[in-house]
Amino acid sequence: MKKQIISIIVCIAFVFTILPIPVYAAEDSQEFYNESNAESSHETISDENQTNNDATYDNEVNSINPNNNNTDPSNPDNSNFNDINLNNSNSAPSTEQSENSTKNDEGYTENVTNEITEELPLLQNFAQLQSLQEIVSSSVEGSFTILGGIEGINYTYNGAEVVIKNGADLTIFNTNSDTEIFDTNTSIIIANNANAKLTLAGVRISLNSNSPIAVRDGAQLTLTLQENTVNQLISNNSGCGIEVAGTATLIIEGEGSLICNGAMYYAGIGGAYMNNAGIIKIKSGIVTATAGNFAAGIGGAPYGTVDTIEIYGGTIAANGGLYAAGIGSGYPVEGGTIRISGGDITATGSMGSAIGGSFKRGASLRWKYWRQPRWFY
Repeated sequence: MKKQIISIIVCIAFVFTILPIPVYAAEDSQEFYNESNAESSHETISDENQTNNDATYDNEVNSINPNNNNTDPSNPDNSNFNDINLNNSNSAPSTEQSENSTKNDEGYTENVTNEITEELPLLQNFAQLQSLQEIVSSSVEGSFTILGGIEGINYTYNGAEVVIKNGADLTIFNTNSDTEIFDTNTSIIIANNANAKLTLAGVRISLNSNSPIAVRDGAQLTLTLQENTVNQLISNNSGCGIEVAGTATLIIEGEGSLICNGAMYYAGIGGAYMNNAGIIKIKSGIVTATAGNFAAGIGGAPYGTVDTIEIYGGTIAANGGLYAAGIGSGYPVEGGTIRISGGDITATGSMGSAIGGSFKRGASLRWKYWRQPRWFY
């Protein structure tokens, strides 16, 4: 008898370790647990009490599986010890338990969903940012493709001007890669007091009026020439290749090529007719600047001063117009301050200084001028 009881207890323990306890048996299981503790705490119980406890276990087993009709095959007299059959349908979780389990799962899912939902705006914002960046990477404005910015935030476009705003860092190139095709309608404007960066990666602009690129008063433009690209900025009638207003700063760098042609009275890079030119710095690149008559290739325009020209490196060719300097001032103005510390430079004036002032005007030179021949200044 004791061996059978022990066998049944072991079976019950095994089943409870692999199967969930049915919800409807929770209270009876607690009683079973209490009875089990009571038995273990009285190891010196008599045989008679042990028999009563055996009966109690019988009831507990039957209460766990009240409808169990599967008897132990080894018990032909169909005794009170009902075996726990692993295939017994009653050993599976009840419908109520399944519903509760589903509710618990739903609750867990809801909690997880709430946590994800709380993070979702950030994820959506990040996704939107990525989407905007993808849109920007193929943004076409007129003849140009513009990378790295958002229209309305970093720049505006009205069909005739791309106006670049403060903090912008853009790359621009002609959408049509045919080097014979120029944009003939659009100027690139750096807004007043803006500090911006612009990379030219194959820009070709030829305008009958206005300057292809204009850096307005108070603005600073860092212009990067992308390697292995040729960029051509031409004004045919009234404009500079790149116009630098009197209180503006232009910095040119990079490994690409830049060709700037100004119209009559306008510098290739620098001042517009009867307007002062600001600060021009060239660090690197292949730069060719040609002015119309009476204006400097790099520097001032007629009746306008030039603030400062600094050249640190690069391959520079500057061709002044009639009576003007190659690098310096336009007619009939002095050359301003010019500092040259490096680079391969070819400057040509026409009845003006190659580097310095215009016709019959001197310049304030700070480039080992004492080593230069008399004609230099």
